[in-house]
Amino acid sequence: MEAKKLMTGDWVSDGTARPYCVVAGISDDGHITLVRQSDQWKYQKHHSGVSPIALSPEILEGNDFWQADNVWSWWNDELTQSVDIYWEYDVAHVEVENGLQTHIETRITDVHELQHLLSVADIDLDIKL
Repeated sequence: MEAKKLMTGDWVSDGTARPYCVVAGISDDGHITLVRQSDQWKYQKHHSGVSPIALSPEILEGNDFWQADNVWSWWNDELTQSVDIYWEYDVAHVEVENGLQTHIETRITDVHELQHLLSVADIDLDIKL
């Protein structure tokens, strides 16, 4: 996975038995500083040693999304924010809205892509794995 496709805070896999890591930093030469979820241990990997984590219904459910009519949804009524996701084969179709200011419709496959969409839409939903 290319380092330029990531940002600080993204969830990725480093291919070890502890598959989930958070990107803590990205250097100009393509090294990615990772923090393992379980032990907060920082270390560096080159971008070729990092891979994305596939978005799944289990991850969405663990982050306060609910399913109705084959669509996974998250709402914040107070701030008029919403995220709706449905799958077609292995691709998630996503619609993100933040009031009247932001409306994004796109297709994604991975957790870090959802994190980027939330960031662009200025939705403060911290994805947990």
